[in-house]
Amino acid sequence: EDLAREKNYRSLICEATGQVSQFVVAKQLGFDYVDEIIYKDFQHEGQSVFADISSVKSCIVYHKIL
Repeated sequence: EDLAREKNYRSLICEATGQVSQFVVAKQLGFDYVDEIIYKDFQHEGQSVFADISSVKSCIVYHKIL
């Protein structure tokens, strides 16, 4: 965040793919939930490409205004 502020960025986006990173980004760093991809439901060209991922439910996109 400090580097982004130094470069005059106005906001940050984060894609968190694990339970720990999702918790840290949302609860400790103050990012806001935007959307998520549910791994078991996502398909690419008719294939469930993330179906084998069972350790976490989804990839979540977060946003934070600086």
